Amino acid sequence: MKIVRENYIQIRKLPLIADNEVFQLWSLKDGVNPIPLSTFRGDGTDIIPVDFENGTGTYAITIEPSGGSLTPNLTKLICTVGV
Repeated sequence: MKIVRENYIQIRKLPLIADNEVFQLWSLKDGVNPIPLSTFRGDGTDIIPVDFENGTGTYAITIEPSGGSLTPNLTKLICTVGV
């Protein structure tokens, strides 16, 4: 039996972004480059499903170009959250 793991985040008071930008979730693990995960828009939804990455100790959210990025733009880091 396959175990399905899901993450949900609650979004509120995100900064305004341009039409050609998205918010992107990142998995941060010790000794590993940031892993790109879900992209989303701040559309007023309070709780949204996002990707799960096993072994993640910290998640981060950045603002990236539409379609997402392979490496985070740290000048547009919104937050980090330890889990």
